[in-house]
Amino acid sequence: MMRKSNFKSKIVDEKTIIFIDRSVCLRLTNWPLSLLGSLTFLLLFTACGNHHYYYEIEKELGTNGRVTSQHHLAAYYPSGISLNFPGYVIGLEDGRPEKVSYDGDIVIVNPPGAGRTVELISDTILTHFVPFISHIHRYEGKQYGEGNCALYSLYQNTRQSIMPFCDASNDAATKAVENPRGAYRNSWKAINIIREELVKEVKSGEYSHLIVSMMGLDTSQEESIRNFKSIAWSIRETAHEEFEPLFIGITWPSFFDSRWLDPVWEIFAYAAKADEADRLGLSWLGVLMHEVILPISNQIHTALITHSFGSRALSMATCVGPAIKNGNKLQRRATGQIEDLIGFGAAFSLERFSNRQIPFYEDVNYPDACKNIKTFALTASNHDIAVKFAIWADLAGNYRDFKAHCASEHSYSVYCAAADQHGNVKLPPDVDPKLLYIDTTELMRYAIPGTQGGSHSDMFRPGVGRMIWTIINQHNPMQAH
Repeated sequence: MMRKSNFKSKIVDEKTIIFIDRSVCLRLTNWPLSLLGSLTFLLLFTACGNHHYYYEIEKELGTNGRVTSQHHLAAYYPSGISLNFPGYVIGLEDGRPEKVSYDGDIVIVNPPGAGRTVELISDTILTHFVPFISHIHRYEGKQYGEGNCALYSLYQNTRQSIMPFCDASNDAATKAVENPRGAYRNSWKAINIIREELVKEVKSGEYSHLIVSMMGLDTSQEESIRNFKSIAWSIRETAHEEFEPLFIGITWPSFFDSRWLDPVWEIFAYAAKADEADRLGLSWLGVLMHEVILPISNQIHTALITHSFGSRALSMATCVGPAIKNGNKLQRRATGQIEDLIGFGAAFSLERFSNRQIPFYEDVNYPDACKNIKTFALTASNHDIAVKFAIWADLAGNYRDFKAHCASEHSYSVYCAAADQHGNVKLPPDVDPKLLYIDTTELMRYAIPGTQGGSHSDMFRPGVGRMIWTIINQHNPMQAH
């Protein structure tokens, strides 16, 4: 059934869990300034601050918060926050419907056969914070950031940006901010721009692999880009010049504004951000995968390298596809196939591969166990306590669920393996399992400074790169090291 946006409907704002209204801030000035009261006031004052940044459109889009601004920080640092090799970063953000879209812009056609929960989540695109593509940056990997530019960006003042445009004559890119309420509808233009760019790149024959990567919960854009660089570096440590990727990194609003309650906020974050990851998969990520990536996947070896909720979002995008429709245009469902989705500590249930309906549980189905991805290579480590914490969900990255799944019978092929401390993993000979389930307890065992969850984020060392290189070349053993 087709649904369209209607701003008269009640807006359900998941971020109001810890939202602080400015009137509350003013009333707090009358509190007695005891030591406890002073400390509390300072925390609330920080949360209520009114920020004036270079890009005035941030205020109009609602992306100017102390934390929400971190989802597009690369727009301020063309060289400082950038890839150090050729590649692209696509920035996804969200905003209130009345700020970033017009009535009637959002047309929902629920994907068939994906389950009732998918229908409910796709319908929230009409009422929750509306996702949009805010920028697409191209990086050349040269010294001093020379040549880095924006293929598309909402972050500009009078058609000027700190990050220069790749082509100043590109009207779709430079006129995108004539009205901020066009953020959603102009995202279709952004998709067309990146499609034309990647088709041209693949035809050049300069690349060995097409890599799409996305990180998980509580990861700023700056941290995501750092992680993308670390992943590419770790693979190159093994592959050397055999790995020349056409790389696309996806960043997204992976945490709430008002993180002054951190880490208390994380108790509330799981359900909201799990739905947001799925919602992105059912919106612009789904469009990207089905209208851009899958159609060219038969021309270049394509793999998805994901982490935590990034695995959830990109698997939903690829396996189910978009629920949004571009007006009256024909909605596309691509028929290509991606070689591998590599999911580190994947935060989604393997029940999505089956048609079973479990009472009081999500009803999500990846039709045909996701025929758009040949092999899911998912990891689980006994040292990963982030997924163990989510006791209410059977997450693929949970070591307990790994042990149970490997001991069970399934309707799809499963091969369980183990990686040693150096990243060596033995793959099944002459078999392409739907699920390659890897015990990484010996390999992924260390906490990474600045992150939480034990070894949940331990995926950036050379040994992990060796394992990734083995997996993405499992169908071409002459290249695997």
